[in-house]
Amino acid sequence: MLLFLVLSLSVLLGVRCESDPCDELWECVRTIPISKEALAAHKATGDIFPSNELFQENCDALVKFVKCGRDYENDCIEERRPHDLDALVDNVVEFCDEDSAFRKAYAAHVGCINRINITAEACVSEIPRRMGSLPLKTYHLLAEKNIEPNCMLIHMAKPCAVEIAGGSCGEDAGQAAGDVTDRISALYSCSDSDVELFEEILAGPSSEIDSTH
Repeated sequence: MLLFLVLSLSVLLGVRCESDPCDELWECVRTIPISKEALAAHKATGDIFPSNELFQENCDALVKFVKCGRDYENDCIEERRPHDLDALVDNVVEFCDEDSAFRKAYAAHVGCINRINITAEACVSEIPRRMGSLPLKTYHLLAEKNIEPNCMLIHMAKPCAVEIAGGSCGEDAGQAAGDVTDRISALYSCSDSDVELFEEILAGPSSEIDSTH
């Protein structure tokens, strides 16, 4: 998941600016920090999550990349988006510290989690089904409240991630999976009030949800 966040950072930032001081930052942001060879090697393994070794080999470049992205959004984009790039930088820096609890938990459990047939898990297929069944007006409501739709997706994914990892790899692995989804949630600035709204939307008929919530 962390790799997905890093590689999608340039998408989150949107269209580049034309201001000369931003050119250097833009060049940094548009350069994927992991080599094509490393990405191809990871893809060949068939693993969902990158190995601990792949992260360590590329950590310096990853930290530089996310810091460039944060500075580019802060200094070069007029219309700010509801993404907390400071949270992303903090998480990547912490993850790249091999002595951090976050990194140790990932290293301890990624091998087991990668052996799980994720797509065979019922809760995984349930997430897109439920998201797809929501009426268009629900998404309009989220837009009116300036809520990132990915917040709802992450909110639905967390119990699924905890259930799968915990059931197959032990309670500690489940806690680690929950920690990762919480950190992704922080990137998208999902608030407690957002979570309350998601619970209401998912618990009952969408016709009962209105913009006065």
